[in-house]
Amino acid sequence: MAEARRSEEMTSLERISTALSYQKPDRVPVAPLFCGASHRVLGTTYDTWSRDAGVATKSLLASQELLGFDAFVTLVVRPAGGSFPDPRP
Repeated sequence: MAEARRSEEMTSLERISTALSYQKPDRVPVAPLFCGASHRVLGTTYDTWSRDAGVATKSLLASQELLGFDAFVTLVVRPAGGSFPDPRP
């Protein structure tokens, strides 16, 4: 599939799956380790970002729109002295 589209620009998904298949994409995929720095795009705190999945999602998508990278690689670090809420209902 990627071979047929080589002359056209690939989508991010095509680019990454092509590279992971040891084939040559149209360009090197970009997937920065963005972590919680994306909280700054929405002007929220890291604490809020790390505890609210909606805020984290909005900030990551806004960051991708701003910078145009191909994939998200992120880590969430527990705030000092804090804890994550239990995700179970």
